[in-house]
Amino acid sequence: MRIVAKTDVGLVRKRNEDYFIIADSHDLVVLCDGMGGHPGGDLASRMVAEEVQRQVTQGNDEKVVVDASADLTRPLAPFVPLLQSVFAADRKLRE
Repeated sequence: MRIVAKTDVGLVRKRNEDYFIIADSHDLVVLCDGMGGHPGGDLASRMVAEEVQRQVTQGNDEKVVVDASADLTRPLAPFVPLLQSVFAADRKLRE
């Protein structure tokens, strides 16, 4: 599979606040949309994308127990590391 990405500043803003990461080694694509012109929106989108990548590629110390036998959680089990990374990035952003 080949993945390409491109962002565009659009017609309203003067700078592009979007940020993306493609990490082939982990089959990971992260796209963070900017904050609509809010101060630091470009920094926030970059920080979140990089934190998600860091969490996924280096692992997360927090362990979430998923009951793989439960009908409701079984489909989500493969996505737990990604979900954890998004929540970790959110915590870091709020700090």
